[in-house]
This record gives sequence, C-alpha cells and structure tokens, in this order.
Amino acid sequence: MIYLLIIGLFFYWALQYLLTKKVLSRKKTNWKVITFFSFFY
Repeated sequence: MIYLLIIGLFFYWALQYLLTKKVLSRKKTNWKVITFFSFFY
C-alpha cells in the first residue's frame, strides 16, 4: 500500500515537471497555468 503511494506521488511529480517544462519551452507565460501549479509547489 505504501509502495503504491510512493509510485503515485512520483508519477504526479514527473507529470508536473513535464508540464511545466513544456510551458516554459513555449515561452508563453499563461497566468492560469502558473497560478494552478503554484498551489501544488
């Protein structure tokens, strides 16, 4: 059960990392995306 939680958190972090990287590579600062991610960081 604990292993599933760790794996879930890891995938969640990886997804966040990839999404923010995609947003930054576009060089389009979407304030909605930034405020959305600022709640999770």
